[in-house]
Amino acid sequence: MGRSFEAAFAAEFAPLHRYLARRVGPSAADELAAETFAVAFRNWDRLDPERPVRPWLYGIAANLMRHHWRKERRMLRAYARTGVDPVFAEDHPEPGSRELAAALAELRRDEREILLLTAWPS
Repeated sequence: MGRSFEAAFAAEFAPLHRYLARRVGPSAADELAAETFAVAFRNWDRLDPERPVRPWLYGIAANLMRHHWRKERRMLRAYARTGVDPVFAEDHPEPGSRELAAALAELRRDEREILLLTAWPS
């Protein structure tokens, strides 16, 4: 008998979420872990029963993280061009915000993550 999605979810959600939280922070990990399992559920019938579940799930999660980082970089570049924060759609940019967004967009992902976690105003 094949393995069930429910059993895989129960066994793998917490470790996958911890991994994602270390990579992208707790808030984004919630979203990415949920999306990972949504993708897995939609494609469950395609998983080879001989193949282990964990590497397959982490492959899905890695693809979603790359998409997350590309989206973040695009948003920062848009912010740098316009001076308008795409998250809050501020009508009046703060002085220096365009330059800050441009600099953030050019950082390596891990450097950007550290800086945003510690210094980006909430």
